[in-house]
Amino acid sequence: MRKPITASRVDSLAHCDVDFFQLPVVEQFGNGGFHTYTVLKDLNLTKMRDALADSLIRSEMRREQSASGKEWECVHRLLFRLAESVFCYVEPLELTVYAPTADLALEHADRLVLRYGRTQRRERPCFFLLSTQTGSLDVKRVPITQPFVLSDEDLALHYGGDIVEFERHLIQAFNSRQAGASVLRGEPGTGKTSFIRHLVAKLRATHRFYYLPVHAYGYLAAPEMVEFWLRQSRLTPESKKVVVLEDAEDLLMERGTDNQAKVSNLLNIADGLLGEFLQVHLVCTVNTPLDRLDPAIMRPGRLVAFREFKRLNREQARRIAEKKGLELRKDQSDYSLAEIYPATPWVGEGVSKRTIGFAG
Repeated sequence: MRKPITASRVDSLAHCDVDFFQLPVVEQFGNGGFHTYTVLKDLNLTKMRDALADSLIRSEMRREQSASGKEWECVHRLLFRLAESVFCYVEPLELTVYAPTADLALEHADRLVLRYGRTQRRERPCFFLLSTQTGSLDVKRVPITQPFVLSDEDLALHYGGDIVEFERHLIQAFNSRQAGASVLRGEPGTGKTSFIRHLVAKLRATHRFYYLPVHAYGYLAAPEMVEFWLRQSRLTPESKKVVVLEDAEDLLMERGTDNQAKVSNLLNIADGLLGEFLQVHLVCTVNTPLDRLDPAIMRPGRLVAFREFKRLNREQARRIAEKKGLELRKDQSDYSLAEIYPATPWVGEGVSKRTIGFAG
């Protein structure tokens, strides 16, 4: 998808999208006319940096680290001078060419996208991590290492017979509503996180799931979120957006002096004017008892769906163990799914040799 933009004076450029990193563009055009052509596309920035090294005038690199401690270097953004009056600014999902004429901007943009754009392919399920490490909002694609989709039979076996209807209601809400909030409540180990992983895999063709870490909840209603979601909508206009907030007690508990602003921001996103504009659905997981949540979040029309993820009685646990060839290691009256699968992977019906485990 391409977005042509034209401007005639440099002060328009300086106040729109140019920061210090792009200052050479401002210095080149002065008060003269210029044209830009922007393409939203997944780009191979490393290949582009190496192939066009002679034209590269500015670069910004970052060192990323996985949860396991593995580190790697990635390209955050680049600026090229392709000709005397032709510049190209690129980020991982966006390329903009600045040139004296619209035709010249289009010509360079088309050639660069053809050479360095990544081809679309069916990729394994993933979620998108919202990161604030640099003080601004970025998104990082995180593949799910052990993706799975549970059959209705396996859903009912592990979560109870009502889960199938709950899932249908939740997916219908994702598809039909512009905004809203859903709450999944349960003790640690009862399968909330694994249910979300199931949804990510099942809906990967039509939905994009974003994960917002606890420490970054303040960005929910920050001004930069508006431009961020607009950009995400331009990138994948056909996809529904779901934001996962794990351990969201601080956002959902009854308002006090220490969390009043946080709760109000979440309510505004759930069904306020901001929510109508951003068009995102919030899925919140909590461990706290229901009666400690703010009554306002539970109001009909604001709360799209709510489900209690309970511990299983011994008979339910026995059926799972029998079906999956497991042994209950402790003699107790009830079990969490994590206690039934303490370290043993399992394969659901129709899941092609992929292992999963319940962690939350």
